[in-house]
Amino acid sequence: MKKIFIASTNLHLIISVILNSQDSLVFIGENSIFFQTVSSSFENVLLLEEKKDKYKIQRRIENSQKLIHFVKQINPDEIIVGNDRKIETAILLKKYSCFYSYMDDGLHSYILERNHLFKYTFFERIYKKFLYKNQLVLPKYIGTDKYIKKAYLFKPEYAHTLLKDKKLEKINIDKEILKTIFIKIVPDNIQKKLKSIKKIIFLPHPKFISDYEMFIALIDEDTMVKLHPRDTETVLDVEILPSNISSEALSPFISSQTRIYGFCTTAILTLRWFRDDLDIFYLEEENEFFEKNDIKKAIIC
Repeated sequence: MKKIFIASTNLHLIISVILNSQDSLVFIGENSIFFQTVSSSFENVLLLEEKKDKYKIQRRIENSQKLIHFVKQINPDEIIVGNDRKIETAILLKKYSCFYSYMDDGLHSYILERNHLFKYTFFERIYKKFLYKNQLVLPKYIGTDKYIKKAYLFKPEYAHTLLKDKKLEKINIDKEILKTIFIKIVPDNIQKKLKSIKKIIFLPHPKFISDYEMFIALIDEDTMVKLHPRDTETVLDVEILPSNISSEALSPFISSQTRIYGFCTTAILTLRWFRDDLDIFYLEEENEFFEKNDIKKAIIC
């Protein structure tokens, strides 16, 4: 049975490795060391590079054509996508008939997104059809498009209501296989540092931080901060973990004595799934889903 994985995040790449049986991989993103390391285990690989510049619309149109051509050559039995709203994937879903599945995108597989009332509606679909010169799908919530019949999830028992209509299959994590990949991605000096650090703070996207007071209260000499992938600097006077290394890749090297703090984000959620021995705390209002996953609300004095 031939499969194609269409990934657009590091988490998607990780899931593709877990589910891979010498299949084909498409990655919509940057040509990073993470992608290069993961892609070496696949039989057929297509990289559709993303750049935020004035040519991005035309590039996405061209990428969608490359994707459709690649898929037709492979002639897969199943296509597993990480984000059915990604333009290239959204066009493929509409134009190529196949058995489609969804792979876990993180937090929003379990908690419905809080979208603006007019976001991802019929009107936006019409606008994007005109903009990208193609028909495309645009589901209100990731993974829920009608063409998708199956979902691979880390925690299928907690899937949100709209995903429960799909056929659900559990993703089983093989930590040893993943460690052989992550050890090539995380530099030796960071691996060594993670074994001794006592506290790591995972920052969310900068737009979600109104002030840094709660983080300042947590910082001491044994603290490091992990920046969000879309962040490059912080006002906090503390040692920084690189933003381009995902929390999942760091997971095997963190000491079991380290305390983890963060917002209710995919980063600390997947860190819990990859490391059930860590003490992990969230810094927002009470969150029932995080509590179910043994991530406790932090009490900051």
